[in-house]
Formats: sequence, C-alpha cells, structure tokens
Amino acid sequence: MSYASRKGYVAEATVKEYLSDRLGERLTRPRTTSRRGVDTGDLEGLPMVFSVKNRARLSLAEWVDELEAMVGRSPWETGVVVHKRPARATGAGYYVTTSLGLLVPLVAAYRCLNAQAIHR
Repeated sequence: MSYASRKGYVAEATVKEYLSDRLGERLTRPRTTSRRGVDTGDLEGLPMVFSVKNRARLSLAEWVDELEAMVGRSPWETGVVVHKRPARATGAGYYVTTSLGLLVPLVAAYRCLNAQAIHR
C-alpha cells in the first residue's frame, strides 16, 4: 500500500469509528471504486455522501466539486468533505466542508426532525 493510500485509509477509519461511536450507526467503508463502478463516497450507512481527505495542502474548491459530482451519482441529496486538520489525529478534530447548496438539505432535515420532536 502506498504512503498516500495508507494516509487515506487511516483517515477513513478514524472518521468511520468516530461517527459510528457518536451516532450509534454501523458505518462501513465501501469496496474500492473500481469494483463499485463509480465513486459515491468513502463511507456508507448514513443518508449522505462522505468524502474523507487526508492531504497536507487544502484544495477545498476541488474537493467540493468532486463531492457535488458524487452526490449527483448517489441516491442522497447532500454530502460533506471531512478533512484531517493538521496535527489533529482524533476524529473530533477533523474539519467538515460543504457547499451552501448541499447545506440546505441538511438544515431542512434538521428542521423537520426538530418539528417532529416538538409535536411529540
């Protein structure tokens, strides 16, 4: 496994474990892109696309463009780029980036769930 692949694997595993522990969901890392045919994210198990990055240099515009393409190929309306923050190895220290257009479905879902909770 190359150094870059290893870094990516470690970041994906860190994010998967963090989200699984905090949300109580069983997240999985899909098999390689070539076996699935198209790239629709790095984690599965929640109704959104996750693109996990562990790079020394930030390329937010490129990453969000890739994310939007992944969302377009997926059954989900939204997604996020989760990227490792320099010198922070834990999942809680990672950054999350998305576009405003992909934020709207997240806010709408939150508002819907919040309204349901109020009416219970």
